[in-house]
Amino acid sequence: MILPFDAHNHIHMGPSPPHVALFKTAALEEHGEHLPPLSLSGMAIMSTHPRDFPKVQQLSEDLPRQYDQNLAIVPCYGVHPWFLHELTDEHWKPTNAATEPCWLEEMRNQLVSNPDSIVGEIGLDGFHFDGTKPDRELSTPMDQQVEAFSLQMRLARELQRPVSIHTVQCFGPLAQCLGELKKKRQLPPKMYFH
Repeated sequence: MILPFDAHNHIHMGPSPPHVALFKTAALEEHGEHLPPLSLSGMAIMSTHPRDFPKVQQLSEDLPRQYDQNLAIVPCYGVHPWFLHELTDEHWKPTNAATEPCWLEEMRNQLVSNPDSIVGEIGLDGFHFDGTKPDRELSTPMDQQVEAFSLQMRLARELQRPVSIHTVQCFGPLAQCLGELKKKRQLPPKMYFH
């Protein structure tokens, strides 16, 4: 039997714990510790911010052990455009060892430590507004989104990792950015959009 692969989720972000999200409550009550097999072959768990990296890593180790050793979990590391505004000045400072921002070095370390991981979820969003501002300003200005997106795309190219790309109402900036990366031969090996 062919089972589906969930190519994009944020199971670590709740509101339910992963074991509840994976199984119906009735199945949990009926089977207790001996849960029924999942009807998935695996999943890609997308991070959204460096604070997610440890959770995604832990789930990639725990889920196959807890539910099914054949369950393929692909950890994904990146900073989502909705959460870029939460990166502080400290996150953007270069580390002593590199000229890249410390959040990108942290992402690099996760990717290098997990050779089967991919870059995600990253992208551009022209419709996620800051609700505290009256003039419908984007939560993160587009120029900063493009900078972070380009950094993450170049890292994906360097490490030869696929990329999961979020894009909402920003196809112009996205096409321009991808065009510039292509000219410089900095596109990753594979990309998928949603």
